[in-house]
Amino acid sequence: MRLLPRYLMNFFPVRTRMRMVTDAADAVRLLQSLRCDARGADDLLLRLVSEFEASPPSEEETMRLSVLHQSERGRGSAGEYATLTLWLSVVLFLSEASRRQPKVEVLLSPSGIGVSLTTKIK
Repeated sequence: MRLLPRYLMNFFPVRTRMRMVTDAADAVRLLQSLRCDARGADDLLLRLVSEFEASPPSEEETMRLSVLHQSERGRGSAGEYATLTLWLSVVLFLSEASRRQPKVEVLLSPSGIGVSLTTKIK
């Protein structure tokens, strides 16, 4: 995000700005730009998770945010809070997405020959 002046960042959609985070300062700026829309930490986190609904994070983005969070861990700074919030939004999105996947159970047929598959969606 360093290539563009700070005031131009707010013209990009939130999900685009999320993809552009490369360091803790970017993460802080992103959360600061969203704070007026959120009524608290819960709303902010739900807003970030909802952005992933339309456009899930790539594997590269997930790894980058994980490494960024790990590099800021233990500093007690705004950067640590911002990177943790972004990383937590990825984790929450992925856990919710995996819970919505259909569950497949493998059952033996009554005769004991062959296997029948049933799908349970919970």
